[in-house]
Amino acid sequence: MNLHTLRHYHLKVACLPIPPYARPDSKYKGLVEFGKSKNEGCLANCLTGSEIKKKFKRFQRVGHGLYRMKGTGIIYAVFKSVGRTRWKNWGTDDIQHARELLADEIKRDVKIDWKRSRTVTLHELIENYETNPMILAGSTLKIRLMLLDVFNKTWPFGLGGQGA
Repeated sequence: MNLHTLRHYHLKVACLPIPPYARPDSKYKGLVEFGKSKNEGCLANCLTGSEIKKKFKRFQRVGHGLYRMKGTGIIYAVFKSVGRTRWKNWGTDDIQHARELLADEIKRDVKIDWKRSRTVTLHELIENYETNPMILAGSTLKIRLMLLDVFNKTWPFGLGGQGA
């Protein structure tokens, strides 16, 4: 069976035209011989007629859980917290300092009892917030306490109930 017969047989069986890269008289024949590597995507180039553009990667891995943004050089941490992947900007370009910050963040995250946090009442949460656990400045704490006072007065469900 010669190529001409094979081509017509192929058309009859598949009911599809022969793509340009499969034609024996094609200009695409032997692209591997012209310096292109075998896996360079010759097939895609032949079919689409355009070059495949490589994706520009914005982040470069610099350590376990640490990525540097190529444009700025700032290091980001990537870690799991409560089943979610979190990206945190460390604001530094020093890898050693970023490793220490990541270790501290993971330790802090492990200390939180997430199961207990689901059972905390609103009243307990407000009492804890009034003790200033975030070590806020006096003026900031004063503003937030005023907001809590407004919340206490306007909350329609009350703070003493079971759902509070």
